[in-house]
Amino acid sequence: MPDGLTYVGQWKAGQIRGTGKLTQPSGDVYEGSFVEGLRDGQGKVSYANGDVYEGGFKADKRDGQGLFRAKDGLVYEGSFVAGAIAGQGKMTYPGGTVYEGSFKADLPDGTGKILYRAAPPTRASGPRGRSPAPGGRPMTTARSMKAWWWRASRKASAR
Repeated sequence: MPDGLTYVGQWKAGQIRGTGKLTQPSGDVYEGSFVEGLRDGQGKVSYANGDVYEGGFKADKRDGQGLFRAKDGLVYEGSFVAGAIAGQGKMTYPGGTVYEGSFKADLPDGTGKILYRAAPPTRASGPRGRSPAPGGRPMTTARSMKAWWWRASRKASAR
């Protein structure tokens, strides 16, 4: 095992196999099932940065149903395939916006719905500091939403 790596748990024929706890030098801690030294089955990872993933693993990657909670408040509950968010799921962003539907390669893809609970930050440029949109509501362009969505999605997939 690499320097600083600690494993406490079951072994079989010289291989990590069964349930155990793996602590990495980075401070990340995995508790759960192993097959041939790889995370496989149900488990929980507590990352050193405060993020937590609990759910299925296959061949050392997130796979199956899982729940990911980021330190910044982002929460994803749903399907993972080969380490990526894919299939049906629900993503709740720190500001309260919720997307529920299909995902592919860590991004919304297919059919879904989104509920905006808080608009992304905008600058008011209308008279008296109000937005030029009717009723003084914040204006959001498709381009700014795409950039906001992409940044939030990338944070989730980096974990």
